[in-house]
Amino acid sequence: MLPVRIGADHMNPGDLIFVSGIDVISRIIRWVTESKYSHVAIYVGGGRVIEAQAFRKVGFQELAYYEGKYDVKPIRLREPQRIHGLVWILNQRGRPYSYWSDFVILLRCLFNIHIPWHEGLAIICSRLGRDFLFHCGLPIPDENMSPEDLYEWVTSYTRE
Repeated sequence: MLPVRIGADHMNPGDLIFVSGIDVISRIIRWVTESKYSHVAIYVGGGRVIEAQAFRKVGFQELAYYEGKYDVKPIRLREPQRIHGLVWILNQRGRPYSYWSDFVILLRCLFNIHIPWHEGLAIICSRLGRDFLFHCGLPIPDENMSPEDLYEWVTSYTRE
């Protein structure tokens, strides 16, 4: 299934938003991960997403902020799964950003060096998306993922 660009009025809470940023950091992330995407956010409804973004804590952003720069991957979830995942993710607000995790993914992508790492309290956008799917009960692997890794997993999952 191809990603779709749709407005918030056609999204469901829990859909993943994959962003193709154009700022310097986004371009570096896309270059290192060889990806179209540099960021992941989770749609929570009301035209808002929740995200982990550098230089600030996990929190809300208006979807309109990413207008023209995102693709939506609808996630097939039963209502209890969706509610469980959304309750979990809303409780993640205020978590700090994990710059170390970005470094670990950089080492893996550039030099094929794998360092097992769990963020603890700090988190990056793709781990927030991965953990959201895990709390929805989906069989997602427990590993450090770039936005591209998460996009590929979701694409393969939605094909099944």
